Amino acid sequence: MVVRGDVRQWNQMLAEAAHQAGVITDEEFAQFQNSGYMGLYGGETVPDIHRRKGLSPRKKSSIT
Repeated sequence: MVVRGDVRQWNQMLAEAAHQAGVITDEEFAQFQNSGYMGLYGGETVPDIHRRKGLSPRKKSSIT
């Protein structure tokens, strides 16, 4: 079971790695994260995943 603190730490590490790779603005980071989802979900973007699952645009849990 993953603990919330672990997820927070991993997300911070991801943000730091993205920044070191040249991802600077919030918009660039959003594109970076969306590209990661596209790689995991066969090209689907976050809005695509939400639409397929019937989730509201702001719902962040249970994206898998």
